[in-house]
Amino acid sequence: MGQLLGLIRKLELLDSNIEVMLSTTLKKRNWLAHSFFVDHAVDFINKNGRDQMIKELNDSIELFNSVEDILYPIGRNAALKYGLTDELLDKIQSELCKSTTSDN
Repeated sequence: MGQLLGLIRKLELLDSNIEVMLSTTLKKRNWLAHSFFVDHAVDFINKNGRDQMIKELNDSIELFNSVEDILYPIGRNAALKYGLTDELLDKIQSELCKSTTSDN
């Protein structure tokens, strides 16, 4: 995800506020992937701790969904700018489906 963020920065599609938000979100994602359960090892053994863990996970879901809502139109506009139309996406998907079924 960090590499993807770097590539997006090179395209200069984002303003500084969105870049800060993405950096924060990347840190949250990395923490969830690599440290969440370690940091909550003791919390996991009691109900209140597990409830707090669930709350943190739900908050993270809300954060990721809000970032997706912000990034989707930006990504969509960038795709169109570089020629990735709905028709081309449909064609690519069709070709991928054909190659997947022919491999089986």
